[in-house]
Amino acid sequence: MNINRICAIIAAAALTGLSVFAAEPVFASYVALGDSIAYGYGLQAAETECYTNIIAAEAGISAVNYTNYAVNGMTSSGLLNALNNISPGSEAYTRLKDASLITVSIGSNDLLSKLSGVLRTLPDGADAASLAAIEATLTSEQKLAEFDAGVESYRTNLPLIYAQLRTFNPSSQIIMTGFYNPYHGLILGAFDFGALSDEYITRMNDILHDGRADMDYAIAAIYDAINAPGMTNVNPETSNADPHPNAPGHAAIARAVLAVLDYAALAAGTADGAGDTEGTTAAAGQEQTEQTGQPDVTHQEETPAAGNNAYTGRIILTGLAVAVFAVTGIIITRQNKRTG
Repeated sequence: MNINRICAIIAAAALTGLSVFAAEPVFASYVALGDSIAYGYGLQAAETECYTNIIAAEAGISAVNYTNYAVNGMTSSGLLNALNNISPGSEAYTRLKDASLITVSIGSNDLLSKLSGVLRTLPDGADAASLAAIEATLTSEQKLAEFDAGVESYRTNLPLIYAQLRTFNPSSQIIMTGFYNPYHGLILGAFDFGALSDEYITRMNDILHDGRADMDYAIAAIYDAINAPGMTNVNPETSNADPHPNAPGHAAIARAVLAVLDYAALAAGTADGAGDTEGTTAAAGQEQTEQTGQPDVTHQEETPAAGNNAYTGRIILTGLAVAVFAVTGIIITRQNKRTG
């Protein structure tokens, strides 16, 4: 076997090793927290349509390193209670501790479930009297106090949720999804229900935005994207008051999250400052029994790999390949001079 063939074999082996490492996914890990929106409630194919699954796929995070702990009906109080009850050494603790990315969709059930709950009482083909009764209920002193209480519960719990997440993981990227208005532009008789919803949704978004002054999270602003026809299940013509996003709505949420995702920090497994997008947003969840305790596990896989071994391996093999090709070139040049 001549020297040229030997060098070619060495170079090919190095290149093959490099390509193998390049094909491996980055060992970033992703934990999704939240309510029925993050859970993918109402989607026909949540495993591909839910925004959290889209994020994992687009960011190149393998299934073994992605966990969705979202719970239908979860409120901000429920999430805080769940986080406070995670014990060291548990799977949820390990997942959160090792996460490169944490997304949180919470607060919808604090407020908008109360709005949608009233709207669901509206009968099909409601007459003027029924619409007037709905307006009277929604604008009553009692209901307005309930809406105010929902906003204030979110204001109280947001920094506590963030602080608890940071006790698990001081460096992970945390991206909070904002709020949208599923009833944007909805008029009930002479009553502008969409405007009433907007008033409270804007306050929720202001709380999330103002929190950036003291908390290191990014905001995926979705207000404008979702406040458009065909993005939620709401359909006044069929009296469907379900405020959850449909498949196009989830795709829009995923785009908003990916727009503020720090890919460099994700690859390195650390967060080098969170991004932000301006704008106001508002979300809706479905009124369900509040779940407490440790978050449900919707993905039961192995513990995610620690660190970023594939990334390091690619760097090492890239250097090795360059060195091999350089040495190969020198040897071939010298061989040719001797035989020339």
